Amino acid sequence: AFFKELNYYEGENTYQTLKGNQINIFEKIYFPSEATNVAIVSFNDITKRKTLENELKLSEEKYRFLFEHVPVMILDYDLSEIKKYFDSLHLTKTEEFKKLMMDRSTGILEETFKRLKIVDVNDTIVKMLKAPNKKDIIEDFGKYYTNRTFNDFIENVIYVFDGTTERYFETEFITGDGKMMDAIV
Repeated sequence: AFFKELNYYEGENTYQTLKGNQINIFEKIYFPSEATNVAIVSFNDITKRKTLENELKLSEEKYRFLFEHVPVMILDYDLSEIKKYFDSLHLTKTEEFKKLMMDRSTGILEETFKRLKIVDVNDTIVKMLKAPNKKDIIEDFGKYYTNRTFNDFIENVIYVFDGTTERYFETEFITGDGKMMDAIV
C-alpha cells in the first residue's frame, strides 16, 4: 500500500527541479481527515546526505580494492578488549603492565593475546604466510607467531597504551609450511 496507514505516507523520492537538477527528498504526507481534501506535506532536501553516502560507498569500495590487492601484508586488528583488560587491572603505569606481561607465570600475556581480535586480513598476507585461507589467520593467528613475534606483540601493545600511533619494527612469522619469514611491521 502507498500509505502506511490510510492517512499517512513517508519515503524518499527523487525529483527534478525546474532548472533540470535532480534532488533527493524525504517526504511526509498526512491527511488529517477523510472529510476534507487537505493534506499536510513536508519535504526535506537530503541531496547532500545522499551525495555523501554515495561518495562514502565509492571510497569504501576503493579502500576495499586497495586493501585486498596491494602487494603488502595488511592485518586489521582491534585492541579494544585488550584495552578493557588493561584498564581492569587498575595499573597506574604501563611499565607495571609490561612487567606482568613479560613474567610468563602470571598468564597475563596469554590472556592479553586471547583478547586480540583480528578483524580482517588481505590476500597478500594469506599468500605470504602460506595459510589455507583468511579464516585460518583470523581465527588462529597465534600459530604463525614465534617467541620473537610474541615479544614484539608485547612491545606493540605497550606502545599503543603509551599513546604511540606509529611504530615500525622487524619481526618474524612462521609460515604454514613451517618456514621462517622475516617481516617489517
